[in-house]
Formats: sequence, structure tokens, C-alpha cells
Amino acid sequence: MFALDKKGMAQLQQWHDKDLIYVVVMGAARSGKSYVLNHLAQYMTHGLPLKPDHSNGFKMSSEPAYCTKGMQIWGEPIPLEDGRHVVSLVCA
Repeated sequence: MFALDKKGMAQLQQWHDKDLIYVVVMGAARSGKSYVLNHLAQYMTHGLPLKPDHSNGFKMSSEPAYCTKGMQIWGEPIPLEDGRHVVSLVCA
């Protein structure tokens, strides 16, 4: 089971007036969760072709140590044409 800390809850509460869609990726350590969400966010904000950009999004590394731990929220909600917003969460 995962739980958000006070900072995460405060971040979600800032968006209480938005119609949010949550994209949550859970899985084993080092299985590409951050990679998938970073590419999804890049596609949704910039379209194709995808360009490697490791300066934004969830931290990634080829090192054996974990980059993400617990539940993390990425950036700001991504607006959609229909007025809804997408929020990305990774659970590691």
C-alpha cells in the first residue's frame, strides 16, 4: 500500500478545481516505470517525434540504486483539449 506524504497531499489539493485523470504506473524495481511516464508526458505536451530529455520528469539512472521510491507525483497536470488534466504518478 502506498500513501502520499503531506507535501504530496498539498500538491493534489492545489488542483481541487481541476477535472483530473490519474495515470499510475506500479511495478518491480528497475522495470521502466519512470521511462514510460516520462515518454507519455513528453508525447502529451510536445507530440511526436519523442526526443530524449532527461532534464524533466521522473529521475532515471542506469545505476543499481533506486531513483524513485514510494509514490511520487510528476510536475503539473497536463491539460487536454476537453478541459481535463492528466496527473502522472509512479509507485516504486
